[in-house]
Amino acid sequence: MAQLRLRRWLKAAGETIPNQIRQQISNPTIRWVFQLFEGINLLEMTVGGTCVRQIDGMDALRNKVVKHLGKGVLRLYSDFSGEGCSM
Repeated sequence: MAQLRLRRWLKAAGETIPNQIRQQISNPTIRWVFQLFEGINLLEMTVGGTCVRQIDGMDALRNKVVKHLGKGVLRLYSDFSGEGCSM
């Protein structure tokens, strides 16, 4: 579903993303998209008694993909109101 959703959005918007050899394409495989997200980390720190959570490793390309995979995926990469910092 994610692959179909992303491909439909790319086609409708006339957008592309780079493939493994940096050629711009509008029909990426979801496997490639998952590989794009390697190196994304959720950082949790306690600063002054307050839990601070942020995502490290996001860039313009990854934000572009997240934005168009749907509200559920966008929420995963932007909503940090859940449990965390259990140190």
